[in-house]
Amino acid sequence: MEPSPSEIDRRINEIQADLSAKRWADAEQKAASLADRFPTSPAGLLFLGQIAVLTKPTQHGIELLKTCVEQFPSSAQAQLSLARAYAAIYRHGAAEQHLQAAVQLSPESIEARFLLGQNLFKAGRSGEAIPHLQHVADRQTRDFRANFLLGTALTNVGELDQAAKYLRRAADLNPADAMASHQSAELDDSYRAKALPRGPCLLVRAMLSLIDYPHWMATFVPHRMVRTPDQENDSLLARYATRHMAGSLESG
Repeated sequence: MEPSPSEIDRRINEIQADLSAKRWADAEQKAASLADRFPTSPAGLLFLGQIAVLTKPTQHGIELLKTCVEQFPSSAQAQLSLARAYAAIYRHGAAEQHLQAAVQLSPESIEARFLLGQNLFKAGRSGEAIPHLQHVADRQTRDFRANFLLGTALTNVGELDQAAKYLRRAADLNPADAMASHQSAELDDSYRAKALPRGPCLLVRAMLSLIDYPHWMATFVPHRMVRTPDQENDSLLARYATRHMAGSLESG
């Protein structure tokens, strides 16, 4: 039977409602029914893989998502979901392969471009990450993560003037608490006194603004830091900011 768009949409909405309510068994049953009834649509198999990643050993979900990608290679969402699953078990090379495929299939996708840029940034390939992060930051001007990562990537390649634009925007979007504001103001005074570039100063300000927001850390701090308690994360983040600032000054 040829899939009816309205019927598929209705079933997808029901599955999404079950997922939102964490009714995993109901969502899985409906996804299996969708896959059986409409085998020419990737939706059912895609949901089965996503549910398995959430509720079962990740490798089981990966196998389902790999099957989905093999059957529906032109589905950007299938490629993206498989990439996410690989990233969850730190297989970043495999994740990048499917993120690249997702971007080729859907070059305007904000999610795919951001995740690919983030993956490249974490791999230390800031130059390759910049076009993808810039695509997102220029279209989602109030996306803190995109602006912060782009500013940091630009700093890494020595583009301090451009970096300042995005880091200033990131600092404005996520202003520091009173303590961080005081520290960043002191940094500003120090840089002015020493006639040092403003780009690294803004980088530190943006990073200081995150000290009270540990849920953002996964976007740029190595995963070994994310696994520590919150107080230790704060200390690690402050040291990471200091090291990055020093590296930027030395390279400049």
